Amino acid sequence: MFSKLALRTYSTLSVTTFTFITAAIALSPFFPYAEKGALLINPLVLFYALGLGFLPTAFAYIYTYVKQKHPRHRF
Repeated sequence: MFSKLALRTYSTLSVTTFTFITAAIALSPFFPYAEKGALLINPLVLFYALGLGFLPTAFAYIYTYVKQKHPRHRF
């Protein structure tokens, strides 16, 4: 709803980043820290989170951003 208004001023990458950060902050009070808090420092869990979060998701946004900046370059 607000993204259409924000896209008039900011880039797609900025709006997407702000949306994810806002959602993470808004949902953080509902996370069961007492039960799952130890998982946040487990290196294997962090490795999987990075793999699932960065590779398929952020990589696609970065790829799209680079393609917009260099439309003639073939990837």
